[in-house]
Formats: sequence, structure tokens, C-alpha cells
Amino acid sequence: MERISPDEMEELSQKTESSNDGVAIKLKDGDDFNGVIVGKYKIYYNNFNLKKSVSVDPGQPGWNTRCKFNVAVLNKDGSFTMKVFDCSKTVAKSVVDCLKKWGQDRVLNVSRSGSTKDDTVYVVVPHPDGKLTPEMEAKIDELQTWDLSMYIDGKTPEKQEEQKTMMAFDTSTMNEVPAPKDEDMPF
Repeated sequence: MERISPDEMEELSQKTESSNDGVAIKLKDGDDFNGVIVGKYKIYYNNFNLKKSVSVDPGQPGWNTRCKFNVAVLNKDGSFTMKVFDCSKTVAKSVVDCLKKWGQDRVLNVSRSGSTKDDTVYVVVPHPDGKLTPEMEAKIDELQTWDLSMYIDGKTPEKQEEQKTMMAFDTSTMNEVPAPKDEDMPF
């Protein structure tokens, strides 16, 4: 069996990091990230053919339920960067199931395999060493969340004078926030 050399692993890890330079987490085949789900999620509906996203279900064929999460992505140096993870309802259900089973004070690992819509699989699992420490919570507390309604219903950063919904995440209540209930999720 052929093994990946340390140099190839480093090159791959640099490519993985560079694919997430923007606000959105964009995974390619074989990529993954470790992160903490922060705050509330945003359910919306997307029609890829029309290249349109709306917040209210149009109730017509061609519209897919999607979900956005703010994620404090754990960097290699131990710092965190706030990103937006946009996913299908199936992946969102996996995230919620993981949070319910393992708790919200945990780093999750999300990985992708596959390169087309027909063969892509996402796996969401708790990171083995992923229980948040007080130091990690303090780092996350310093971050601001993104406005998850951006790019839905025609909203863009250019159309808003300021992001009024951007706010700091209060980790002091992290363990007090109950996991979402099944009846609250549309999937």
C-alpha cells in the first residue's frame, strides 16, 4: 500500500486551508474542518437552476431546504476563525444529531468525500479531543458571528449599510442552551 509522505500531507493541508480563505467554508473532495457551532442556525430554500435563495418555502418543485451555521473553525495554531457553513438539510440533521448526542460544548469534525452531487458524502463526528476548554471558550467569545441571512432574499453586504445582526457570542450560557428539538427542525 502506497503511503502519503509527510511533505505531501503538508502540501495537502495547505491546499485545504487555502480553500477556506473567505467567509464560507468550501470543502472539496477529501477536505475536512474542525469547528464549534456557534449561535442559531438559518433555514432557507435554494433553487440552483434559478440561482435564487429565499427564506420562505415557495412550495414548488426545484427548491431545496438548506441550512447555514456560524462555525468557529479551529486553526492549526489553536486560534479560531468565524466562518459560515452552508449545507443541505441532510448534513444539517447530522450536525444537530451530533450536538444532541455529544453536547454543544464540543469541537466537531466535518469531512467531505466525493466530487459530484451524486457521489458526495459528508460525515459529522465529534473531534476525539474536542471538549471545549475555558481557554477555547474565551477565544470563541472574542469572535463575532456572521449575518446568516446574507445572500437570501436578495440581501448582500453591499445593500446593507452595516451588519446590525453581527454580535459577539456569549460562551457563559453555552451549556445552558438546549439542543434544538426535533419538532423545531424542518427535516
